Amino acid sequence: MVKTNVETVEDSRTKLTVTVEAGKVDEAIKAAFKKLAKEVRIPGFRPGKAPRKMLEQALGSDYVLSQAAEDLINDTYALALDQEGLRVMGEAKFEDPEDLAEGKDFTYSVVVDTRPTFGLSSTDIEIKMPPRETTEAEINAQIEDSRERLAGLEPVEDRAVEADDFVMISFTSTLDGEDYEGSSIDKYMYELGRGYMPQEFEEALIGANPGEQVVAEFAVEDTGANTEYAGKTLHFDIDVHEIKKKVLPEVNDDFAVSAGFENLEDMRKEIKEYIESQKQQSYDRVMDERLVSELADKLEGEAPEALVESRKASMKREFENMLKERDIEFDQYLAMSQIDAEQYDADLSTQAHIATTNDLALEALAAAQKLEATEDDIAAEFVEIADALKMSVEAARAKWQEFGLNTSLKDEVARKKALAWLRENAKVTIDEEAM
Repeated sequence: MVKTNVETVEDSRTKLTVTVEAGKVDEAIKAAFKKLAKEVRIPGFRPGKAPRKMLEQALGSDYVLSQAAEDLINDTYALALDQEGLRVMGEAKFEDPEDLAEGKDFTYSVVVDTRPTFGLSSTDIEIKMPPRETTEAEINAQIEDSRERLAGLEPVEDRAVEADDFVMISFTSTLDGEDYEGSSIDKYMYELGRGYMPQEFEEALIGANPGEQVVAEFAVEDTGANTEYAGKTLHFDIDVHEIKKKVLPEVNDDFAVSAGFENLEDMRKEIKEYIESQKQQSYDRVMDERLVSELADKLEGEAPEALVESRKASMKREFENMLKERDIEFDQYLAMSQIDAEQYDADLSTQAHIATTNDLALEALAAAQKLEATEDDIAAEFVEIADALKMSVEAARAKWQEFGLNTSLKDEVARKKALAWLRENAKVTIDEEAM
């Protein structure tokens, strides 16, 4: 334990003063000499065996004391924050500490930005969820997906091109009257209605018959990814060779067999079991995510950048550790995910902002409903922590005390209680149309 004092500097800035008793100071100085004795080679002495006076002569006592002071600050800063229940963010600004001296208390001060507390515009939360049990509509949707995958194409000879047709086409094109790379295509089966080409291109095809040539011309829109072409005119001369329409298989036993099932009854049964299995694994998680997301929309404040950046750094470390455990290099992950480092960083920033906002919202709800961590709550948490880390409860408590993690544990318990309150008090409407 250390002696602490807190004073408010500004609304969100706090000055924390920490005093370490003389006995701990002497221990730190001895530890610093012992550590340096192993690192510094003194002629005539084995590593770790050089007398203190020899080390002081070689290094200077000020250097050793500064190392001891640095170690003391590192060892006591988190503990002091925890004692005062300070929730900090961003970079701490340490003031120049007083000189360290044997037999005397040591005092240092640090100015920190404290984590904000926000209110909520309302605690009335409403969400929609699909039924927990599998519905006929969900089974039918899966069957329709299978029909789409197993669909065939049949030639059309008695009409012109319609929306959603497949059309065998060839074309030549120009950009502002000039050829460009990829400006000509020969015998390509194009599917209308998918948005692969601009609307003007598809509109030119509709109504055309095989053997006809149609023209499409339009200005290229600026989508942010094609700035060099934006505003220029694309001209297409399109030859229509053949029209085909998609034919979905009839839903019967033959269709089920082609999809890998014994018959249609077996197909519906297995699809139902699969959906139920997926729901069992994810239903409660999805409901929690929707509840917290709705709550976050009612947060009266914006997550500070420093808090988001801290969360982002933590998420990045956790993810990189996970990759390391699986023997996957970061570049390998990017390649497998088909994204670049810039997109990964942008996605991580978004996730960190959402996670931080959600935490602030749950903390606001906990404060509004006076949901605090009790001694029994903390005791239960340490039982779980000890079990996960394969250590005794007493050892787990000592570790959390040493690293100043008790405040964060209390916050985590309060957020869990807030989520439990949401589950019990929010209005959840079951809607078969909800996804």
